[in-house]
Amino acid sequence: MPVSRFFGNVELMQDLPPATSSCPSVSRREFRKMHFRAKEDEDEDEDAEM
Repeated sequence: MPVSRFFGNVELMQDLPPATSSCPSVSRREFRKMHFRAKEDEDEDEDAEM
């Protein structure tokens, strides 16, 4: 049996990233970077207040 019978057009599916977060277009590494940057920004704000 052809694979396309079960999964549709496989060629279109190869470029799709796995859905690991609420937004499937954001990879897990990018998701971590956003949180890491957010923490750095918070630290910078605290230093600016002093």
